[in-house]
Amino acid sequence: ELKELGKYFPCITIYGPRQGGKSTLVRHAFGDRFTTVSLDDFENLALALNNPKLFLDSNPCPVIIDEIQRAPILLMEIKRRIDLEREKWLDKDEPNQLLYVLTVSNQYELQHGVSESLAGRTAVFHFNSFSLAEKRQIAGELFNPGIADLHQKERRLILNPLNRNDVFKEIFQGGMPSIVAGGMPRDMFFKSYV
Repeated sequence: ELKELGKYFPCITIYGPRQGGKSTLVRHAFGDRFTTVSLDDFENLALALNNPKLFLDSNPCPVIIDEIQRAPILLMEIKRRIDLEREKWLDKDEPNQLLYVLTVSNQYELQHGVSESLAGRTAVFHFNSFSLAEKRQIAGELFNPGIADLHQKERRLILNPLNRNDVFKEIFQGGMPSIVAGGMPRDMFFKSYV
């Protein structure tokens, strides 16, 4: 879905929880042709805050900017650059190109800025922790709550249905990658996370 969005938008903004796997997803989807710059790095952050133009000149497109909520001032310069590129594409009758992929860990800090500055320029993608299907490594369609469909899917995939206790355990565990794939104890992870 991310790659499909990249065919139509010059920017993709990915909202999701901290430690949810956004950076890993983006690296797998675009890392072969995009450079990545993280605003968790103090020097990158200082440059982005003090001189957004120089920051973007130093990190040319296509670029992944990780944790952009730390430097919302970049949004206006990104908007300006996207608009300049769009004019060139129109003049040459060229298609849109994906220039920026932005990850955001705290959507409330940045959501207003993105909707104001990048409206119509960015695709918004909401990324969540692992679903039960992903945790159980089940490929297929999105969740369908129809009981007959669920029973049919269970039979087709030869899954053992979850009892009430197992459902509670799955909900309680959640889907954060550090717990599901990394084996970190749930209580330890969420105590530190919160």
